[in-house]
Amino acid sequence: FAFIDILNHCKSLNPNVKFLQENVGSASKLDVGIMSRLLGVYPARLNSKNVVAQQRDRYYWSNIKMRKDLFDMVTDIAEPIDKKILLKDIITSGEVKENKHKALMHRMYYSFGHKDKPSEKAQKYIRDREKFGTTIIYEDGYLRMANKIELCRLQGFPDDWCNVISKSQTLKAYGNSWTIDVIAHLFKNMIEK
Repeated sequence: FAFIDILNHCKSLNPNVKFLQENVGSASKLDVGIMSRLLGVYPARLNSKNVVAQQRDRYYWSNIKMRKDLFDMVTDIAEPIDKKILLKDIITSGEVKENKHKALMHRMYYSFGHKDKPSEKAQKYIRDREKFGTTIIYEDGYLRMANKIELCRLQGFPDDWCNVISKSQTLKAYGNSWTIDVIAHLFKNMIEK
């Protein structure tokens, strides 16, 4: 609702202002409906899996490009072209079972303070994270989660983008960020009218 207040203020200054609002693909139909009515447009549903090595299903509400669908306005932006990037292509070492990383769930990493990756305690912790949907990487007979470089690549950032912050801060930043190539795809529609 704070976004709506800000957008309405911006519209009072510039009625033609462009906006972009995002929410998770698992949002309830009720929440999607409320947001759509308040914004005056229904969202496009895009998944980052076409442009990076992770599943990242999201709703995007925007007036960048719209069309009328029966009675409602709809964000008219198609999925980006599939670049066929697989998880095995972006990991720095090891092997994976999945083709795409499941999700950047930063809360799963917070209590991971095990410096000794091979320890039984650390390996149990990582196995338990897999039950919650965290993608596991198999390396040298041990399990691990994505490292900082892999986290960068999963969101389309340069490898060294978060060098100055900790792994948990990096994960939180990427977990709350947009996928670079999806945003570029959305903005591309501003100039392709």
